[in-house]
This record gives sequence, structure tokens and C-alpha cells, in this order.
Amino acid sequence: MSRWRPIATTIIAVLGLGVSGYLTWGHYFDQASINNTCPLGKTTTAICCGCVTSSAQSMIFGLPVALYGLLYFVAMIAICLPVASRSPSMW
Repeated sequence: MSRWRPIATTIIAVLGLGVSGYLTWGHYFDQASINNTCPLGKTTTAICCGCVTSSAQSMIFGLPVALYGLLYFVAMIAICLPVASRSPSMW
């Protein structure tokens, strides 16, 4: 395995953790911040980022999809760390 692959995947997982953490925080605490930081438009245009994260389709089993993403990226960081890739154990 090349030396850069664990580092690159860890960086990508950390970025994903940041985005999913922000969306989870916005869902529970500050929906207006998601509306204000939407790069494609505000709530008055055809594209509404806040409408997507607060819709009924953004929930699975009563939890926001962003929370599942947050949990996924926490697990991916643990798996992708360079220390984990050097371990002889598959687990």
C-alpha cells in the first residue's frame, strides 16, 4: 500500500466529519445558519438548502440523515488513520 493513501483518506474523512457535523448542528440548533450559508441561493430562490435539511425526507427512523453521516465519518476516521492501516489485524 502506498504511503499517501491512509493520509489522503483520513483528510477526506475529516472533511466529511466537518460537513456532517455542521449539518447535524444546524438541524438541531440553528437552521437559519444553513439557510444563510447556502452557496446556491437563499430561501427565496428555487434552491433552498435549509428546506432540504428540514424536510420530512431528511429523517430516517426519526433521526436526521446528517447524524448518520456524522457517525459514519467518525468510524471512517478510525479506520483510515495511518496507524490503523499499519496494524496486522483486520479489525
